Amino acid sequence: MATKTELSPTARESKNAQDMQVDETLIPRKVPSLCSARYGIALVLHFCNFTTIAQNVIMNITMVAMVNSTSPQSQLNDSSEVLPVDSFGGLSKAPKSLPAKSSILGGQFAIWEKWGPPQERSRLCSIALSGMLLGCFTAILIGGFISETLGWPFVFYIFGGVGCVCCLLWFVVIYDDPVSYPWISTSEKEYIISSLKQQVGSSKQPLPIKAMLRSLPIWSICLGCFSHQWLVSTMVVYIPTYISSVYHVNIRDVSMFPSLPFSCLHG
Repeated sequence: MATKTELSPTARESKNAQDMQVDETLIPRKVPSLCSARYGIALVLHFCNFTTIAQNVIMNITMVAMVNSTSPQSQLNDSSEVLPVDSFGGLSKAPKSLPAKSSILGGQFAIWEKWGPPQERSRLCSIALSGMLLGCFTAILIGGFISETLGWPFVFYIFGGVGCVCCLLWFVVIYDDPVSYPWISTSEKEYIISSLKQQVGSSKQPLPIKAMLRSLPIWSICLGCFSHQWLVSTMVVYIPTYISSVYHVNIRDVSMFPSLPFSCLHG
């Protein structure tokens, strides 16, 4: 018969101390966040989000200037109440606003799957996604001023040039994972890799679709995101045209009113 050996209190304490040492070695040592590669990538994504959203928003600001500059009656009446006409003098079939959207969120989340430690992933995503609010605020605020001083085509030239710079910066700075990144320190690389190894792999867990459909927090998040996007889209698309056509405000002053909520959100 196999006999069970009991450990003395001294041996039990030494064994627990060894286990604690092993667990401490598995915990990754955090590296400084300042001047790190992962926060540099978050800053690059911040400016990329800024440029992408700004290029979508400037269409709604410059629409007022486009209508005033292309209408044959603009010399008699500079108000934007006049509907745009085509080259034959009839009413144009073009829509009053052209909202444009781009789907770039999926690529960002794929980057943080390889670059973001679990305990810092929310902060890194917040830094990157806050560029969208800054892009809305800047495009609405500066777009009207540029349209009145330089002309509405220069709004596209300026923000398009900024987009080209961000594109080149993306090709140079963004890499798939920290292993292939040439400008990362060894300590930060080991910290990111060891942090990602400790998280639970999602490939072994099935997607709980039924539990998600019965979850009230998920439905509340979906409702909040839907309402927020509806409000932001309405403010960005329709408020500049509404203020210009109803209150007869010039395009430079029009851009100041819709930009105030986004300045508060970004701050």
